[in-house]
Amino acid sequence: MSSAFDDGVLDQLAELHLSILPDSLISLLGARFVRQFYRYVAGTRTEHLGLELQGDHVIGGYLLTEAPNTLFWRLLFTTDLVLRAPLALVSPPLLRAIVEKVKSKGTRQDNTLPELLLIYVAESHRKKGVGMRLLNDCTARVRSIGYFGYYVRTYDDPNDATHRFYNRATFVRTGTIVHGGRPMAILEKQILDSTELG
Repeated sequence: MSSAFDDGVLDQLAELHLSILPDSLISLLGARFVRQFYRYVAGTRTEHLGLELQGDHVIGGYLLTEAPNTLFWRLLFTTDLVLRAPLALVSPPLLRAIVEKVKSKGTRQDNTLPELLLIYVAESHRKKGVGMRLLNDCTARVRSIGYFGYYVRTYDDPNDATHRFYNRATFVRTGTIVHGGRPMAILEKQILDSTELG
């Protein structure tokens, strides 16, 4: 894993995000905003980026936040997110995502654990252990910042590859929410001691 976040690395993370997650709220706001997003989260104390490089190329990444209930609002006031709102008028998925975000005011107000917001691997590097290495790095990061667990939201379909990935990594289902009109499972990983880091 690498912790170097120069502009070139952040741009690669943004490009990889756009190519793998084209329907994410962040991607729907456009390539410029995705680059702003990665520069913003790289500079905060509550967000943590992790990535894997092959040579000089980013082949996977993750974003962990200690403050999932405030990230949207912080982005609203520190990036040009508010200027991108008119895009929602011509993009029904974007409009639905923004309305849900505003209505929800956060998804886990009762939970003080960090949230793994994003984890992704370049298609050419999947099924080679990159995702699990990123997840293990995230787990170690969670422990190092003083938490004993974290959670993730994923589609509520136990047959989905992402859901199975988290199950293999000992995440446990703790609830469901509806996001984008789809049920999402909330999966939590507890870190009991240093042996749970890998």
